[in-house]
Amino acid sequence: MTVLCIGGLDPLGRAGLSVDRSACAAMGVQAATVCTALTAQNDQDCQVETVSSAFFKTQLEMVSRQLDLRVVKVGWIADEEQLKALLDWLPKSVVLVADPLLATSSGVRVYRDDPRGAGYMDYLKRADLVLPNWMEASAILGAPIEDASEAASALRVIGIKRLILKGGHSGRDPIDDLFIDTDGGMSIFRHARCSGQHRGTGCRLASAVAAALSQGASFERAASVGIDWLVAQISAAAAAQ
Repeated sequence: MTVLCIGGLDPLGRAGLSVDRSACAAMGVQAATVCTALTAQNDQDCQVETVSSAFFKTQLEMVSRQLDLRVVKVGWIADEEQLKALLDWLPKSVVLVADPLLATSSGVRVYRDDPRGAGYMDYLKRADLVLPNWMEASAILGAPIEDASEAASALRVIGIKRLILKGGHSGRDPIDDLFIDTDGGMSIFRHARCSGQHRGTGCRLASAVAAALSQGASFERAASVGIDWLVAQISAAAAAQ
């Protein structure tokens, strides 16, 4: 089983494709990778060299000739040109897991076009699972979030099939991660907030969920497995600090 992970390259290995690979490996799944952005970054700063949409498309085509892909996880997407290349290439049978990354931890803008524009909306509607945090959900909705269940329902209204609304940016303790399925059913995964700063958590979670989906798990089960695994990873990192 192979998951294709699409995203940026972090030279420190704390986010992006490096942690995509490690998350999939922890779940017993191989990860192929396609790069959308080269970065020079640390915990305070980030400089970006975007991969052209033409070369991005070439990477996608090369990988799909070699592998039978069932699940694709997407993180860093730079602009509408890359989105168009992705959606034009993406087979209808492939499960798309979208981590709607809009800014780096250091505040550098990732998606350079409008996250409420038609291109980004087409992308979110095509995705089988979207994993926004509160800041990303607010940007997509164009309004601040006060209630997670209301925000999740609003995201479904604009055409997102199913989602995990991550609660890490809510400022609350414990953290509630909310899963909502295509039928509107909700599940809440509650866990304690760990101390410290932890980069790449969104990448890790989306990749772990994608790996579980590639193994045949339901979306709700994959959400549960991915969240439990990530919480264990963060807890261990916090204890080691």
